[in-house]
Amino acid sequence: MVNILVIGCDNREDLLLPFKNLVTKSNLYFIKYNREKGNNYTKYGVVINWEEYKDAYSLLRKNNIIRVVFYSYEELKHIALRVAAKELGIKCSHLDHGIRIYKEHLKLSTHKRKYIFFLILPKFLLSRFYFCTFIKAKKESKIFLWKYNIIRQTKDIIQIGSFFPDSEYFILDQYICYSPFVRDGLIKELKVDPAKIQTKFIGFPKFNVLNNLQYSTQSRNILFIDQPFHEHKLFGWTKHEKEKFWIDLRKKLSDKKFNLIVKPHPVSDKSVYKKLDIEIDNNIGKDFFAVMGFYSTLLLPLVAEANIPVICFNNHPEKLEEIQNHFLVKAKMAIGIDKIDDIDLSYSTIESFLRTKQQNLNAFIEYFLYKKDELFSKRLVDILIADE
Repeated sequence: MVNILVIGCDNREDLLLPFKNLVTKSNLYFIKYNREKGNNYTKYGVVINWEEYKDAYSLLRKNNIIRVVFYSYEELKHIALRVAAKELGIKCSHLDHGIRIYKEHLKLSTHKRKYIFFLILPKFLLSRFYFCTFIKAKKESKIFLWKYNIIRQTKDIIQIGSFFPDSEYFILDQYICYSPFVRDGLIKELKVDPAKIQTKFIGFPKFNVLNNLQYSTQSRNILFIDQPFHEHKLFGWTKHEKEKFWIDLRKKLSDKKFNLIVKPHPVSDKSVYKKLDIEIDNNIGKDFFAVMGFYSTLLLPLVAEANIPVICFNNHPEKLEEIQNHFLVKAKMAIGIDKIDDIDLSYSTIESFLRTKQQNLNAFIEYFLYKKDELFSKRLVDILIADE
């Protein structure tokens, strides 16, 4: 069986899900960071640590890696692996894990980065894995690694693509995306020339937590798919702002005789829910009248269900976009609201929305989800090992 190295899963079950069918067809290796908790990796393959290896060449050779899959592709270590793999003839793929609003991420990251020239060399030398890879690299690879190091000290990964638009060391051999929608966003914001990359689609995972989800007109439960905005300091959210949001939303729903139940993001700060005594349902085991959220990846498979009403919020402290430009609202797949007071859960409103949704559903699935089936993992197997 082939040996495949996977980087950037963060030990998260939802990010490991696409690899379920590869377990019996390949030997999977996962690089673990010291910050990661849990042991989800062990269900899928072998766990290794960055600290075990002096450089990228030794890591790839010692484990006889023939394919590298990047969930995350931005750290110096990742670039070192890419360069070494390129020299060793090992194909590298990028597997995007869902929806990202790249412009806002760019705004956040550029605010943090400052150019400090005299720190460039010390940071380069202290990045042992990167530096040792640089020492072993061929001349052309060395030039790229040094240039990348200098630029990366002050530029975010989203900005850096414009500095290496044609570089075979930066552009990966293949980009595996859930759908054309995810692909188009990646290409647009990373400034990658579509003609220079190979793209494959696998479809969206039907996340395990959604298996038991049921829509019922008789239910008084509202499911909210949360995202870690205040945890990542995005869109002006703070812990205080998030607490206020939950208090106001719960009151509004309670006034309408509905119960608020939250599905947290894997990295959400659970103390907020605990403090406010908000009901959490990680496994989504109840029936619901409607689903609410912002723009989470987890919303996509829900939106694709014809009979599930979806309501998207645009009440960020720092305005993100006009609600009519929200991609789900624009596709007529979700009801968009700018503030909590705008919530309308009347039967007539929901039924009218569902009729419109069903008329646009097939086109939505084709572009945003690629396929509405559970073959995403099989497609990933075909892509990763078919030509090995």
